[in-house]
Amino acid sequence: DFQKAVYVYEYIAKHAKYDTEGYAKRNDPKRNKSVDLMYTPYACLVKGKCVCAGYAAAYKLILNELGIECYYVSGDGNGEGHAWNIIKLGEGYYNVDLTWDDQDGRFGSLYHAYFGLTTKAFSRSHKVDQYGLKAPECESTKYNYCNYYGLTVSELSVSNVVKAIKNGRQKGDDPITVRFTSLDDFNSANKSSFYQKIADKMGKGFSYIPNTDTRTISFRFKD
Repeated sequence: DFQKAVYVYEYIAKHAKYDTEGYAKRNDPKRNKSVDLMYTPYACLVKGKCVCAGYAAAYKLILNELGIECYYVSGDGNGEGHAWNIIKLGEGYYNVDLTWDDQDGRFGSLYHAYFGLTTKAFSRSHKVDQYGLKAPECESTKYNYCNYYGLTVSELSVSNVVKAIKNGRQKGDDPITVRFTSLDDFNSANKSSFYQKIADKMGKGFSYIPNTDTRTISFRFKD
């Protein structure tokens, strides 16, 4: 089920992008009625352009068809209206936010920073609508994407970060998202001097985007 959930996550990110133009017209009384489709699975899976509601609805639709328990969750993200999913893998529940991981406008491909977060970690930026779904508590960490694929660093060192990066390269990720269990470790890693040590160790330059919310750094290496 975990591998199926990741596959669908990556498939949707590859074939759809955020409908920035449609979102800008959402309150325009003269808008084309087709703009309203951006909230639907149809917009995501057929048209390839949607907003967060379309991403979350499409993900729920496919996972439910695969027999995986998946909920559509509404609330706000960083103070704005937002939608995401909660999925059940094994005996635990996990938050996933495909919209925020599908960063077409930045690296042009998929992060995995928001796949499999606990309620505690997710609540740094997400708040469930109190009038909506009574969301299951997410406490499990086994199927957090970074944990599962060896992309989590629990003790900061250049060697440990490089090892996590190599695990991501072996998985085929691009960019490669590395998670730090400690905020202090994340802050220490997110410094030019530390990045230089990684480049020296890898023998390659790279671009990177840190994410304080998830305590992750996503790397894209230069050919």
